[in-house]
Amino acid sequence: MADEYFMGHPEANFIDMDVLSTGAIVADLAAVFDRYWNSDSAWPIAQVLGPPAPAAQALARFDAAVAAARPLVPDYPQDPLGQGPVEQQLQQGRLLQHGARAQVFADPPDKAAGGAPGKQPTAAMQGLLQALAGARNEVVIVSPYFLPGDVGMPMMRRAAEHGVRTLVFTNSLATTDEPLVHLHYSRYRPELLRIGVRLHEVDPGTTRDSGHFGNFGRSTPRLHAKVALVDRRQVLVGSVNLDARSAIANTEMGVVIDSPKLAA
Repeated sequence: MADEYFMGHPEANFIDMDVLSTGAIVADLAAVFDRYWNSDSAWPIAQVLGPPAPAAQALARFDAAVAAARPLVPDYPQDPLGQGPVEQQLQQGRLLQHGARAQVFADPPDKAAGGAPGKQPTAAMQGLLQALAGARNEVVIVSPYFLPGDVGMPMMRRAAEHGVRTLVFTNSLATTDEPLVHLHYSRYRPELLRIGVRLHEVDPGTTRDSGHFGNFGRSTPRLHAKVALVDRRQVLVGSVNLDARSAIANTEMGVVIDSPKLAA
């Protein structure tokens, strides 16, 4: 968590997307959470920082820090999709949601345990690729760090051969916080365009001036959302980028939601 996630950084802020889930999918998400925080890779903070302060002292220190904080997070009457704040919806007892089937794909915690990374995408990426491979008409990919690699390029070629339109939205060099990633991505651009992929890169000035993605002031907008749409029906959202780092190194999680309303 950082200022960039809350339009609070003076230099650059993220364009992101979150999904609030209720119902049966919560049990699956909770199981992933518990599996990670009870794994051998998760260390109790006291083991790292030493014994905690007495409870009363820690509480007093926390209360003092909160009282002194003056977060400059602006209130927005609507989000970029035209919805009111979730807090306001909860207070009014009218939480807006769409009923849908959903499935969780998560990497195992021991993927982070060290050693040489494997060569094949693990569970979270496999879930994403499986959904994308099922497209019949259109795939829309929103990925701030887009490196299709040896897996993604053949998939997009096959999609083009079968008449599936692919659109990619990613960062430009002016908006990325990972210039080296953008350099590698730029090497794929000629071939992506040749096979018919439609590429869109975030322009900082246009995005900032549009007012649709928040009040950036003089800061740079940076795409950070990881989302994909399949045939305007399935919504894929999570932490997975279409790059090798997500495929074989990072531990990631994604949710595939079957909802034409949410996709729209």
